[in-house]
Amino acid sequence: NYHNNEKEETTIIRYMEGRGIRQRVGKKVKWLGDEADDRGETNGWANSSDHEEFDAKRQGEVEEDEEDEDEEDEEEDGEEGSGHTRSLLWDELPDWGLSLVAGLSCCERLAEQDIWWQIRLGDDMLAGLPLPKYESWTYTSTHVPFHNHWPISSLIFALTHSLFSVPGLVVLRGVLCCLFFRLLLALRPRCRLRYPLAGFAFAVARHRLQLRPETFCVLVFLVLFLLPRPRGSPTLRLFPTPSLVVSAFLCVTLVTNTHFGMVPFIGLGSCITAAEQLGGGALVRSRSVFRLFGEAVQGMLMAVPLMGLAVLLSPQPVAGIAYLVAHSPIAYHQQHYASNPEMKPLREDFELMLQGDRKGKSRWRIGTPMLIVWGLSCVFVPLFWLCKSLCNRPNGLRNPFLVLPAHVILVLLTVDRARNVLWSAAMLAAMCGSRRAGIFVPGLDVSFSAKSHQMWQMKRVVWGVACAAAGLGLVLLEGRWPSLAMARHNWPTDSVEWVRKHGTQGNIYHTLTFGGYIVWHLRKYRLFADTREYCFRHLDRLYFEAHKNPDVLRHQILDEYGVNTFISLIPGNRQLPDKSFEDVHSRFVPADEWARVYFDHLSEVMLRRIPKHRKLIHKYEIKALNPSLPPDYFARILLGTETSRGAPQRQLVEKELSECLARQPQQVFCLVIRYLVLGVRGNHFETSDALKRLESISQLDIVNERVYIQGWITSTKIVLRNRGRRPAGSS
Repeated sequence: NYHNNEKEETTIIRYMEGRGIRQRVGKKVKWLGDEADDRGETNGWANSSDHEEFDAKRQGEVEEDEEDEDEEDEEEDGEEGSGHTRSLLWDELPDWGLSLVAGLSCCERLAEQDIWWQIRLGDDMLAGLPLPKYESWTYTSTHVPFHNHWPISSLIFALTHSLFSVPGLVVLRGVLCCLFFRLLLALRPRCRLRYPLAGFAFAVARHRLQLRPETFCVLVFLVLFLLPRPRGSPTLRLFPTPSLVVSAFLCVTLVTNTHFGMVPFIGLGSCITAAEQLGGGALVRSRSVFRLFGEAVQGMLMAVPLMGLAVLLSPQPVAGIAYLVAHSPIAYHQQHYASNPEMKPLREDFELMLQGDRKGKSRWRIGTPMLIVWGLSCVFVPLFWLCKSLCNRPNGLRNPFLVLPAHVILVLLTVDRARNVLWSAAMLAAMCGSRRAGIFVPGLDVSFSAKSHQMWQMKRVVWGVACAAAGLGLVLLEGRWPSLAMARHNWPTDSVEWVRKHGTQGNIYHTLTFGGYIVWHLRKYRLFADTREYCFRHLDRLYFEAHKNPDVLRHQILDEYGVNTFISLIPGNRQLPDKSFEDVHSRFVPADEWARVYFDHLSEVMLRRIPKHRKLIHKYEIKALNPSLPPDYFARILLGTETSRGAPQRQLVEKELSECLARQPQQVFCLVIRYLVLGVRGNHFETSDALKRLESISQLDIVNERVYIQGWITSTKIVLRNRGRRPAGSS
């Protein structure tokens, strides 16, 4: 790093820990900065005894003359300010550009199952309604206390939805992902490796970057590592600075009122932040093991009352603590696995990736390789971090007595619940960070000779482009085309609208997933339960037995709670030995007590035969069409080739099929039946028109359909194409 200028003066660029300062000694200029570690550069005497001698003898002198030196440099280098501005702009443009791409990759269809009850909760708060003392949304849990552990996030969701509807929620998710990626980049400024490192953390956590309260909380978790810390003073502190205490307190308070369940994660980050500042801003190589351990203990002791005070400021502190206990690790997914499958351990996610699910696809689109890379990173990143000297570790992550246990805890929590990988990825990114982390950090501006500067600039550009391309590839690894629509593959959208429009009577029974949607769209009705599974743990056994035992469903739920409307998931079908098909619903809800009046892509509406429903049943009852049976079964009935026992009459099937298409022109199940018949009997023009209509259905709408029907759409297209290729007059 020795370069001679035109005046034969020697410029010595020396990199070391702490804040960057210049001290002029005769004709020599010494640069003290932290860029060498970030760029992977070292010099011959960075670790020599001169390094420590300079720290001890010159530190005070440098600090006293710092202002005079800066003023003198500004006078001599008039263009230095503009150079730093250009460097800052050059560094910020690709950072925000990649962050914008990351945000756009998250702007996919709204599919979060918990979003609607959070919007309803936020709407009630915006309307000024008092918090109910007990559950008032359901008819099964009126004795359960009503909890609100997400006031801030619920208000944000409700306000966004009221102003911009579903597209606004999708854009909000994109903004959160954009900020997440930008904070990852800020952990390692002025280093081109920040792009692939941030891209890796983003790719690992991508499937959990959803419109959920914990996404807000993980942003606060990253902000903790970016809080400003004193630089230039090697003095060991007895207490953290007031600014850090106030900042950490605000972060914990914010998370407490955003998602109470995330308080332990933020508390862990506060412990690390406090302990690191106790060691002083500058690097102290001579800190002993006992001193480091004492800083770790003191940081934890400081964070405990900080968390306690923040918890007391939450709306329901006692209920919040009970919420944390109920969601304790290890035992939770064993007790509530079926009611909340997102709580599955990482081992089961890994098995799904290796074996594939029933669709023959991996659960994560990026598949097993990214999970394996994450597992290897959990081992090698801490080893690399630990092997570095204390002075070369990132600012805010130097104390092994806190950093390594925090990393191990987050890894174990991820193994226990796969959804916690978001926090582990953020921690790994912080361990790969660099000193002087921040959002806006100016780049290094150094004067070289013209030839050396040109070569250095070219290498810098090539290296930067390569790193940015790697980061972009990782960001787009699981990216999908942006869409501002709502995914319907989990929600009974049309069935709920039919019930709302016709005003059916009585309570509604449904699946838990459906309850998460019905809770907002059918506010006038009382529900069985929704996706707030912690409120309905007492219903787990009843809910599961009702799916297996028809007597439990009829007597202990439908009759006990006065259920007159049943929004049911369309069951699968099973062919019997005599070639007929079993009607599963006939065993659970007999036709003499319940009538099928509507069905959509995912669900069907059953009404109890009571006097108040007599007119609706008379007008809309569906006796022959059964969406759980294969479409070709009804096509064969219409063609007169179905010989199985118990098949409905051809005229009745034709009548109900025509009514179905008249009321729902885009009902895919009915369209497939009609087009299968045309594939056998239709002429060339009819089959061509049917094929065009079937191919005009967008892929997003096809994805909403059941997997079973998606296969029949493909088969029907093949039948229509083959019919179009046949010679005129052939059968």
